[in-house]
Amino acid sequence: MSTRTIADTSMEERETKVRVVEEQSESPPWVAALLKSNEAIVKSNGEVCGRVDEMLKRMDMLENRIEESEIKQQESNIRIVSLEEEMQSLKIENAELRGENAELKGNYSKMRSDLDDQIDRSLRDHVNFYGLSEPTPEKTWADTENRLARWLAEHFVDHDANYYRKAFVRCHRGPFVPGKSGPRPIFCKMDFKVAEELRWDMKNKATDGVTLKNMYSENTQERINKALIYRKQFKRENPGSKSYVSHPATLKVMKATDKKYSVEKVF
Repeated sequence: MSTRTIADTSMEERETKVRVVEEQSESPPWVAALLKSNEAIVKSNGEVCGRVDEMLKRMDMLENRIEESEIKQQESNIRIVSLEEEMQSLKIENAELRGENAELKGNYSKMRSDLDDQIDRSLRDHVNFYGLSEPTPEKTWADTENRLARWLAEHFVDHDANYYRKAFVRCHRGPFVPGKSGPRPIFCKMDFKVAEELRWDMKNKATDGVTLKNMYSENTQERINKALIYRKQFKRENPGSKSYVSHPATLKVMKATDKKYSVEKVF
């Protein structure tokens, strides 16, 4: 009984499907077109869904990249802040170092100036004579002393040769320089008071072709040389002017229209 019922049911389902197929085959053309259109829409929707899925995946990837970029940006910001703090610290340290350096330079300049001044003062009893001829060969320091003492007595009659000879502590010619003509200079250390007298008598002028020059420290002499070079330039640019270098390296000038000397430049 049950077997026949199942068989009968199966028969009815087959007959129903046949009728549906027959009915579909007998349906109007627009129904087939609609079904075909629906199939195309379903297919298109599937493609759209696939693209949407792909876009969502890409968006997820972009979001991940953005998150990574934000994390890196935060790390960079932290690093930048740290570097700025380090830079600020370095600026403070650099400012302190500049201050210390300026202080050291100031101290050095003062020490150098004090030392130069001390050396200059210690050389006040040294005077050098340039241009004094050597008629007969001077073989010893005594020969040079006698030559200079006699010349001084001849040109400064207030004292005799013995006066100057006694004032000498050391007196000798400079070395021979190959290729250099003219008499060798005389380097002399003498009594300070006598040296001061000669400075006054031979100040800023040549006496019978002989000039007196003081001895200074290396730095002071360099400043004097610069002052002398500038003095030549000033006289060339200001015809009729007068000028001289006062101790230690101050150029004083008086132009043709001036009535007194004024400081032009300190070296």
